[in-house]
Amino acid sequence: MQKSKSRSIVFKIAKYFGITFAVIIGLLFLMPIVFEDQIKEQIKKTANERLSAELNYSDVSVSFFHHFPSLTLTLDNLSLNGSAPYKNEKFITAKEVSFGINVASLIFSKSVKIDQIYLSDSFINVKVNPNGEANYNIYKSQEQASQSNDSSDTALKLERIEILNSKIIYDDKSTKVHFDAYGFNYLGKGDLNKAVFDLYSKAKIEKLNIVYEDEPYLMNKKIDADLITKVNINSLSFFFQQNNLKINQLLVDFKGKFDILKDGYNMDFVIKSDNSNLYDVFTAFPPKYITWLSKTELKGNTNLLLTLKGKYIASENIGPDLDLDVKINDGFVNYNKSAFRFQT
Repeated sequence: MQKSKSRSIVFKIAKYFGITFAVIIGLLFLMPIVFEDQIKEQIKKTANERLSAELNYSDVSVSFFHHFPSLTLTLDNLSLNGSAPYKNEKFITAKEVSFGINVASLIFSKSVKIDQIYLSDSFINVKVNPNGEANYNIYKSQEQASQSNDSSDTALKLERIEILNSKIIYDDKSTKVHFDAYGFNYLGKGDLNKAVFDLYSKAKIEKLNIVYEDEPYLMNKKIDADLITKVNINSLSFFFQQNNLKINQLLVDFKGKFDILKDGYNMDFVIKSDNSNLYDVFTAFPPKYITWLSKTELKGNTNLLLTLKGKYIASENIGPDLDLDVKINDGFVNYNKSAFRFQT
């Protein structure tokens, strides 16, 4: 009798569990179908109202399964042109771009709230001409957007940005800074809708190149970064609170502040690396300063402290102060198998 009662309870639990599971699976398939037209229409309307650049894509779909458990609207083979004077050139292309939809906003309000963005196999090509005109000013100002007869029913309140297997090129002719990042993977979290917010980031780059005034500074460097950055949109300032970087094999603690000025930049950086391998330190240096490295034997540990402080204004020939302090412990430097070697 007891066994029969226990078996009955187990069957009832299994039955209710099965029904609940079936309902959940059903909702995963039905919700995108029910709300698909509403989501597509509002996203399209928002793009027309808010973007000043040409946007194209080959197909669009709504599903829970692209980035489970998020409900996402996915645009395939997306291309987005830049702003003037680059209106006829591509700014972003991507195999797939997905927008995470806040499900509660579909059910309990008339608006569609986007809180996540995913880019896959994308190419982000940032250009700035000698006059400082950039191709990324594609977002219409509030005054331009309000001129539309219809108000948008879509709210952009980002909390998550994910970029996978992508390439970034930044070419600024006004400051003569160029960098490109290949194999770029990024995950960013924070309330990006606020004027001031903390951005938690994880980034990996398979190959990073940085060139300034046609002089290479970092070439073919592998980057692994775990960052916490306070962003102030109003003042265009970035406060790097906790930033652990790995450049090739060199572990670096990076803190400081970066402000974007009208005619340049203001920076205050402190870069430290404690008890690091001496060879790893030199592999992070600009190539022109280490042409001798391939013929040099380096051994030992080092503590490195680099500070970069001050304004950079090219038009006034103003540059920040750079200070480098390197201490070597129990090591030596021997060039070209010389009988003499510098030892500490």
